[in-house]
Amino acid sequence: MKVPDTPLNRLRCICGRCPTHNSCMKEKLELLFCSMGKSDCPLVKVSCLCPQCPIEMQYRLSLMYYCDFGAGD
Repeated sequence: MKVPDTPLNRLRCICGRCPTHNSCMKEKLELLFCSMGKSDCPLVKVSCLCPQCPIEMQYRLSLMYYCDFGAGD
């Protein structure tokens, strides 16, 4: 299911607390990768919080590292 980019989903998003979310992503205010798509920033996969995200649970998503792979279909 497609995740809508809404103010509520942005508030619930935990991407900013993820160990993989880096300074480049912070500077560009990148969040909600499961809706917005992958990051334009280079990244190093440290660990992934996606399985703990309330948005992922609500929309029954099953991927990880949306910042690297994008939203999917």
